[in-house]
Amino acid sequence: SRTIRTQALAARVTYFTTIAGALAAVEGLQYIRNGGGLQVYSLQELTSGKGQAA
Repeated sequence: SRTIRTQALAARVTYFTTIAGALAAVEGLQYIRNGGGLQVYSLQELTSGKGQAA
């Protein structure tokens, strides 16, 4: 894992050390490419119930 990280950082390449992590990244990229939007919320919005995610 350390060697993979070192080499990936040196080559400026995105890397994942687990299949689950790589699959989650792929799903997120597919969502964005298919027109899914991203919403940014502050922690205060999320905990106060004013944000959509609350």
